[in-house]
Amino acid sequence: MAGRHHNFRQGDRSELLADYLLSGIGISTPIRRQDDTGFDFYCSISDQEKGILTFGYPYIIQIKSKAINNSIVYGTVHGDKWRSQQVEWLYRNELPLLFGIVDKRNQSIEIYDSTSLLFTKVTPGLPAIVEFIPRIDRSNKNEIGEPAVQELQNWTNVNSNGKSYKIDLGHPIITLTNSDFDNPADIKLKKSLLRHAIKIQSSSLRFLKQRLPYLNRIANNITDQSITEGWAFYTINNSGTEFIVNSSFEALLSIGIHSIIDKRPEITESIRQILKLITKDKIEPRFLKEYPQLFI
Repeated sequence: MAGRHHNFRQGDRSELLADYLLSGIGISTPIRRQDDTGFDFYCSISDQEKGILTFGYPYIIQIKSKAINNSIVYGTVHGDKWRSQQVEWLYRNELPLLFGIVDKRNQSIEIYDSTSLLFTKVTPGLPAIVEFIPRIDRSNKNEIGEPAVQELQNWTNVNSNGKSYKIDLGHPIITLTNSDFDNPADIKLKKSLLRHAIKIQSSSLRFLKQRLPYLNRIANNITDQSITEGWAFYTINNSGTEFIVNSSFEALLSIGIHSIIDKRPEITESIRQILKLITKDKIEPRFLKEYPQLFI
């Protein structure tokens, strides 16, 4: 007779409920269990509520069952071995990451944004432990700030910076229950809020991929009602102006070319001065030939 651990079974049931609720606002594609290395569903949001549907705003989501302590930890230590792959996955991920806390008793899901994780991506070194903490106290109106950082004692693994980061997830962006789908206006607002959160996180992921430490984030929110955006800017350690210019070469070149086409010589000259800092092997010969005024 086959058997299954009770806790794993409860987790399976949470994922089934999450799948049902998430499919009500878009596409919800479960990850095969053998491929589950950090998230449970690949999703997108439907643009309409009826008729021929189209979809957009892709995101991935990790599902957890509601508990007294719903912190979500990556980088745990099992025996004497640090599970580095859990943290490495977080820092390789290039898609908006959300967390879903499922309450089976009330048949609901709370969906949280994780943009505050990106604060840690502008600091040197791979964190040892990352802990995401959803807000339980709905009366807490404090702004979502930078993660709390703690130096780990007696940490010897040189592949990380030996620090633990506690990340405030804030309040849920939205909640979903079966009864919500009886009210199209409510679902339309919830989908709009979720799109907004995904757009914010996508923006920051794009900046960081270009090595631009410009963080668009959710500073605060009221569940199912509103989102307040915030911004943060950092200088990159051990980099300097040349590093940023080389990371932004394609954008700078595009601005320069458009300034030539639009006959804006003052902008062309400004870009030319900046492009002096570009590493020469980044410049294709055809650009030197076609737009010499940018490189003279």
